[in-house]
Amino acid sequence: MVGCLPMPQGIPGPIFFQNFELPELFVAPEHIVPSKQVTPSPSMDVQLAATWFPFAVHDAPDGPWFPMSGTPDYMALSFTISKNPSKRVDYIRQLIGRVDSDPEGAKENLESAKNIETARIRSELFYLALEDRCGEPNVHHALARIVRILRGQTWGVTDLRSAMEAECGGDLADFFREWLIRPGIPESFRARYMNAPAAVRPPGSEN
Repeated sequence: MVGCLPMPQGIPGPIFFQNFELPELFVAPEHIVPSKQVTPSPSMDVQLAATWFPFAVHDAPDGPWFPMSGTPDYMALSFTISKNPSKRVDYIRQLIGRVDSDPEGAKENLESAKNIETARIRSELFYLALEDRCGEPNVHHALARIVRILRGQTWGVTDLRSAMEAECGGDLADFFREWLIRPGIPESFRARYMNAPAAVRPPGSEN
């Protein structure tokens, strides 16, 4: 449930308030949810996704922020794709193009990335690559597992990998190493989507 409320002048938007006593209710600035709008705006999709992952931070003060901090962006994009799955490849190509537009950020190691915006985009690609590896339902189930078990606690790469392996039923060490420790976007992923027909379906998507 989303409630709307007028915001005082000078308060930037969008600002969302979570009522922890009523976790199903969110209060949003009224201009974000026009009265005739049936579905949430992209901005609201991201904000609502963020409320489910408020503790998606590093394991330690000097630990990595990504890909955990990119989880809300991925979930909002996943919702958008679910409404028109044929556009999935187009969205991935757009994300790759945005990463490539920042040559320095594109070369960074994701775990120690300094360019936050590019790291968030690469985190979305990381999750989309996980969909290719494990199937979208398993990725979503793994994130639901994290929310269910660790809600209210910090979580990081170790927790993310453990949840994904539990749902995918395999060792993802090489996958995590390729995406998080090595620089850039893995060439196999890039080739798959930059050279693929628009209607390609990710492996496991039928599961």
